[in-house]
Amino acid sequence: MRSGATFTKVNSATDYTRITGTSIGVSLFWGIARYMNYFKDPTEAVNSGIEGDTSNIDISVGDIYGGNYASIGLPGQLIASSFGKLKDMTPD
Repeated sequence: MRSGATFTKVNSATDYTRITGTSIGVSLFWGIARYMNYFKDPTEAVNSGIEGDTSNIDISVGDIYGGNYASIGLPGQLIASSFGKLKDMTPD
């Protein structure tokens, strides 16, 4: 999916551990680029953010797996990719 970043501790070719990850990745860039052309002024963007629903713009674990990813303890509403849905958004 190439939407976030993971941080891994590597001790050798066969000994590595995932430390953490972030939802900020390529989709953030594409989302911001799309959004920059969507609003007429910054105030409109801020007001939309206050009144909006992030599930319309962020890709969640549930969007990817259809719900919780219980085997590794990830709830379905956890953000997997910030602004991930914006890359496919078209202005009204």
